[in-house]
Amino acid sequence: MIDWFVDNDIMYADLLLPLGNRANPPEGWTGPEPYTRYMLDAFERWWALDGDAPHIRFFEMMIRAHLGYKPELDALGGDLGALCVVETNGAIGISDVISVCGGYSGTDLINVWDTGLDEHVEKLDVDLVQKPCATCTSCPEFSACNGGYLPHRWDGAGFDNTSLYCETLFALSARIREAIASSLPASMIKTKEVAA
Repeated sequence: MIDWFVDNDIMYADLLLPLGNRANPPEGWTGPEPYTRYMLDAFERWWALDGDAPHIRFFEMMIRAHLGYKPELDALGGDLGALCVVETNGAIGISDVISVCGGYSGTDLINVWDTGLDEHVEKLDVDLVQKPCATCTSCPEFSACNGGYLPHRWDGAGFDNTSLYCETLFALSARIREAIASSLPASMIKTKEVAA
């Protein structure tokens, strides 16, 4: 896939995980392993291309997260309070894909005629809806994925879950962290001294 981008002079692209969740996994779902393998293989090829690699937003955002920047991409837990969707009927929603999850966050509770766009965060409880679960916040890779894409966390009743692709995000984040560390001079890597 990465070579196809290069061969076709596509220098800006993205790789996203299929839309699906615990209540409605993607068609043919057998678990996260094929997606983990795909993303890791794509990252390895992308990393090996170095300066000749296209910009892959998903990888670059994870790298930036490991360097201390909070991901803005909603697929990596970006703040949904910074955006909203206005449907053709005037309804204001959290995200265009949240409607596939159902529940109040997927319905037309507010609209542009009686609600200001700056009110959607409070009216739709966006902060509560997007809040990562405790398993995520205690994970060593949390800063890179932030719990993942909100629709991937739906279980049929709510979003207080890990992503359907948690294993994939964890493996990719760990590999990216390892790649960053291996590219630094040894003198910059601090190691813990083992007490005798």
